[in-house]
Amino acid sequence: MSNPPTSEATGVGTGGVKILPRLEGFTLLLGMILLCQVWGGSWWVLAILFLAPHFSFLACLTDARTSAIVHNIAHN
Repeated sequence: MSNPPTSEATGVGTGGVKILPRLEGFTLLLGMILLCQVWGGSWWVLAILFLAPHFSFLACLTDARTSAIVHNIAHN
């Protein structure tokens, strides 16, 4: 029986390649929270903008027509 493929063989990133995008996303999140606080922005608007990609993904799970409508709205 052969050995299972290693992460290098399957193309999975390891080390810095895996950690860097997570740190970048976390830094952007903290920066947006700080800017919202400093500029006196509305917290509910920040929450809606943060969750917007999740809402569009939920539309993709419904059916093809709803997914296409949400996709067209997001890209126009």
